[in-house]
Amino acid sequence: MGNTASFLADIAILRLFAIIIVAAFHVYGMTYANHLPPPIAELYKSVYESVTSCGLIRVAMPLFVLISGYLFAMQIINGKFSGFKQMLLNKSQRILLPYYIFTILFSLTYSGWDWKPFYTGGYWHLWFLPMLMWLFILLFLIRKPLLYGNPIWLCLALIITFLLMIPDRFIPMILGAHNVSKWAFWFVLGFALFRYDDKIGKAIKKFHLAIPMILIYLMITYFFPTEYGKVTWYSELASLCAVISLSYLARQVDWQKYNITKYLVRFSSCSFGIYIFHNWIAVYLISTTAQKYFPIAAFAKEHIVLFPLIFSMIVILLSFFLTYLIRSNKYGKMLIG
Repeated sequence: MGNTASFLADIAILRLFAIIIVAAFHVYGMTYANHLPPPIAELYKSVYESVTSCGLIRVAMPLFVLISGYLFAMQIINGKFSGFKQMLLNKSQRILLPYYIFTILFSLTYSGWDWKPFYTGGYWHLWFLPMLMWLFILLFLIRKPLLYGNPIWLCLALIITFLLMIPDRFIPMILGAHNVSKWAFWFVLGFALFRYDDKIGKAIKKFHLAIPMILIYLMITYFFPTEYGKVTWYSELASLCAVISLSYLARQVDWQKYNITKYLVRFSSCSFGIYIFHNWIAVYLISTTAQKYFPIAAFAKEHIVLFPLIFSMIVILLSFFLTYLIRSNKYGKMLIG
């Protein structure tokens, strides 16, 4: 990422990578989570559980939050918000409105009605949205020392938020606030990358750090695998190395040279909608009703590599097309634009 003419393409490619990994993580998980017949589910669990739970998902979700922090810092520097009230209204429309609308939709059409998610902010995979809302609020309130002040404040914020990841959640479940301690570090890191992007990039290039950081990620992940949702200092160090190196490597590519870039950017622009819809679509595609009409279980049993790959691709493509259709309407664009 960087302040160059192609930085939006850099961000878009990273975001596209992240949404593909997140969608695949959920889809692969469904193959061994009480959707397929027990013997087949157990087979998939033995093959995929450790890979999906300890692998790239630990890079994709931090990358999502980092990108949000990076873009938020850019919005602040560019003067998008005249004050706290405008920011709050803008992000409430962008984040909280979709959370509540799609919580209602998914509750009525899949999981059954429950008031709890409306005040805990913890519904299904949509937990990410109210958590992000808290980060927008908190970081806006301390934006001046982090973006304009002495670098020591930014360093201190990174240290504190990193340490806050390690203990169990300790904040009450109030509109997603309980997740803030686990994800604030990555959002603050987005601020840091925005402010010192060039300096960080030059340091990585000068000391050839990208490859060693990727190796650190691979070694920790292989020798000390940590399940997604659990936090240790070394698991987060591994994620940090992967996220920083990927961000740097994405910036080194001149994306404007390639014709495919415009299509990738267009696909990436639907990432928000893909994130919202993919789980909902996937549960219907692998439901007992679908299995009555299509030989899903038999195909899954015979093709343990091909089935989840095709399943993931179909879910991602359907989520993209649904998002694309909804965004063609001005109200839909306002909701998931």
